[in-house]
Amino acid sequence: MVIFMGALLAAALMWPAAHASSTPPKPVPRGVDTLHIRLAAVDTLSTFEAPTAVRRDARGRLYVLEPSRHRLHVLSANRAEQHTIGGAGANAGQLRRPAGFDPTNGQALLLADTGNGRIQRLDASGRALEVLPIPYREETLTPVYPPSSSDDAPTGSGRPRAVQSTAGSGLVVLESDAPAVWYLDRDRAVVRRLDAFDTRFRDWRPQTLVRSGLGALWVLEAEQPRVLITDALGSIIAHRKLQAPAEGGFVDGFASGAAVGLVQPHAIALVDAETQQPRRHWRWPTAAAPLQSATASRDSLYLLAGPHLLAMPRQ
Repeated sequence: MVIFMGALLAAALMWPAAHASSTPPKPVPRGVDTLHIRLAAVDTLSTFEAPTAVRRDARGRLYVLEPSRHRLHVLSANRAEQHTIGGAGANAGQLRRPAGFDPTNGQALLLADTGNGRIQRLDASGRALEVLPIPYREETLTPVYPPSSSDDAPTGSGRPRAVQSTAGSGLVVLESDAPAVWYLDRDRAVVRRLDAFDTRFRDWRPQTLVRSGLGALWVLEAEQPRVLITDALGSIIAHRKLQAPAEGGFVDGFASGAAVGLVQPHAIALVDAETQQPRRHWRWPTAAAPLQSATASRDSLYLLAGPHLLAMPRQ
C-alpha cells in the first residue's frame, strides 16, 4: 500500500508537466551542497484548492493560504486538527483573494487582504484586531484599531501582496500595483516608502517579503534572481543578483536560522543571511508540478506543489 501511494503521488505531481520539455539544469557553484529531491521521500499532509503559500510558526503550526476560497488554513503542530480563518467578504475578518501573510508568533496573524486593498491583523481565532487600508500612492494611511463593528472595515486603493512584522512591532508591506514597499512603525506612521526609483531598477518586480533571522528584510523579485535587503526602517543594505540553481526569479522565500530559503518553481536555495552566499540547493523534479511555496523546521521541509501540502526530511 505504501509503494502504491508513493507511485500515485509521483504521478499526480508529474501530471501537469508530463508532456513539457525540460532543459538541463544549470551547474551550481563549486563547494555548494546540491541535493535532488526524490518524490518517494515526500509525504502528503493535506490537499487544498490552488494553495499559494505555506508558513510555520514557532509552535510548529502550519498555515496554508487558499486565495481562491479567501481562506487561511491552520494545521496543528501534530497535524491532527485543522481550522480555517477568513471567508469571502469585505467585513472585518473577511478576505478577498489574499496574497500573503505572516503568522508572527501564532497569537496574531497578519494578512495581505489584496482584493480589499488592506492589511488585517487577526487573533488566532480570526477576529479582527486591526484593519489598515493601503493606498496605491503616497496617501495618508488610516489604521482602524480595533474595528468598531464587523461592518466597519474600510478598504484601500492599493493591492498589498505581502506583509511582514518587524522586531519593534512595526510592519513592512509590499504593494504590488505601484510597486512599492511601505515601512511603518508600531503606530503605523510611514517611516519610508521604497519604489523602483530607489532600487535603480526600472524593471523591479517584487514578489514577496522575508525577515531573516538577523532582522533584515529581504524583498525577493519575481522575474529575476535579485534581492533587495533593507533594515527595519527601509535603509538599503544590498540590492544584488544571487546565484540561483535555476533560471528566473523567486516564487517565495522563508527564514531558516541564520539563512534564507529562496524558492523557485523547480529549486530551493539556502543562502547565508549575512553574506548572501549559497549554502545548499535542493532540486525539485522538472517533470513534477512546480513549487509555489516552502518553509522549514529543523528536521523537515514543507512544500506546496500543485494542490498538495508536502513534507520531506531535511537532510
